[in-house]
Amino acid sequence: MKTFFSILFLLTLRVCVFAQYSTDKFSVYYNVRHIPEFYVEPQNRTFGVYFNAPKQIKNAVDFKNLYSFYTPLGWRPDKGNPYMIINFEVNYLEIQKSYEIEDTIKRIFFPAMDYIIPIHITVETPQNESGYTNAKNSFIMEEPTIYTYISEKGFRTIEDAHDFFVDNKDIIIEEEINRRIYEFYAETQKRINDNYVYYPRGENIHVWLLDSKKNDFYKDYKKSKENIKTIFQNLKAAGGQEDVIKEIKPYIELIKAEINSLNEKDKKQRSAKINLLYGLSEIYYALEIFDVSEDYAKQVSSFDDSRGEKQIKAIEKYKKELEKHHINSKHFEITF
Repeated sequence: MKTFFSILFLLTLRVCVFAQYSTDKFSVYYNVRHIPEFYVEPQNRTFGVYFNAPKQIKNAVDFKNLYSFYTPLGWRPDKGNPYMIINFEVNYLEIQKSYEIEDTIKRIFFPAMDYIIPIHITVETPQNESGYTNAKNSFIMEEPTIYTYISEKGFRTIEDAHDFFVDNKDIIIEEEINRRIYEFYAETQKRINDNYVYYPRGENIHVWLLDSKKNDFYKDYKKSKENIKTIFQNLKAAGGQEDVIKEIKPYIELIKAEINSLNEKDKKQRSAKINLLYGLSEIYYALEIFDVSEDYAKQVSSFDDSRGEKQIKAIEKYKKELEKHHINSKHFEITF
């Protein structure tokens, strides 16, 4: 029995020693500007929308609303001499069949129809031309997408449901034309934004802190974790770096103190140290202090940890993006 408790004590002691050097990895979110694929000089960021469609479509859609529906952030309309041409090619809405759907539980009928409306949007600039279609492949007239309309209003008889559709067919068609065009245009905007727009987007890094109750730093652990997250929330796409750098400094010093407390000759402490070093590299990366971030990444690499090299490559890519777009930071105001 005495031997059993001795072994149990040693196991418990071993777990405590391990826990003393465990680290908590947590995500820290903040905002930057998305850096688009193509760089366009600020004075050239103009666009025009053009609409080519048969009378049925033109009568249903207010062409001018396409401008107010979407203006790329940082761009301005200029139909006379646009740098970016957004061109709509829309064909007739054709009804494939009309029918009634029965709700057997409620015993009511809903008017319905299946239809096609081929839509093709091209986005053209001197740098690139992209085409988007709602067909099932890249050819607008081949294998068109079949849409289904189902009325929200139900009727007691199939005849009443049929009569409702016949009496309101023109209104229903007009609503479906608008719905599908604007719905597809909304999908296209994502591609336009990725190629040409500096829109706000979320990023995240990972930070590590020692998290064991047996560790001298544990009294600062939970509060520090939450404060680091909160501080980075003040890093906006439009700016905020100076305040964040100032506020995060005490927590950087805390992590440095944790690193200095560890003995890298011990396997568990060595692992914790690498995590903390990598966390510091991530923090400086997010703050765009690249020389310091790279310095910590090299220290991570010196422990044969591949994350260090990946971080160095990420820094180089980041710097090249800034250089390509003639900016010093991914945090800036958008001006027209």
